[in-house]
Amino acid sequence: MIVIGIVGLISSGKSTVGKILEFNGCTVLNLDQMSHEVYLKGSDAYQEIINEWGKDILGEDEEISRVSLSEKIFIDDENELLKLENIVWPNLLNNLKKELSNFKDEDLVFIEGAKILNSDFVKYCDKIWCVVSSIENIKNRIISTSKNHNNLLQRLKNQINEYSYLTGVDEFIENNSTRQELNNDVKLLLEKIRKDYFND
Repeated sequence: MIVIGIVGLISSGKSTVGKILEFNGCTVLNLDQMSHEVYLKGSDAYQEIINEWGKDILGEDEEISRVSLSEKIFIDDENELLKLENIVWPNLLNNLKKELSNFKDEDLVFIEGAKILNSDFVKYCDKIWCVVSSIENIKNRIISTSKNHNNLLQRLKNQINEYSYLTGVDEFIENNSTRQELNNDVKLLLEKIRKDYFND
């Protein structure tokens, strides 16, 4: 099994690339979606998160509100984000291991996540594809698609600082044009990886 990590800034197009890959028959594990389980009431991380940031991050159903939590996390103090990652990531890593074992008979599996290269998740990736887009396009997508865009713009600022030090990317996928062009580029990369590893 070859595992490929898909990384990129928020709103760069990682999820769109993931959908294209799924449409072409690939298995894509989305770390952000998988992390939702980590926050659920009764999980190992649930009480730790409440102890750190208080009960006012809970919704009426007593589940953690990701929006309320993010308002406390994505501030200028990067230590807050680090604290959350130290709670969530070990649990998420265990979930990822289980998911990968479920797909051990597959030739190719993709993992989508913004911070794969800055974490232990990278140990499970044989290759890294990075989706890139202009900051102007990213900001326009954030503002046009999210009511909570100020929070997301702060997250973008944090990620830009992190991505300036990134190394270890094997392929870059540019997402500054049409969906069709992005689709074509992803399919070409998919054909290349299948040819290189599986003689397809």
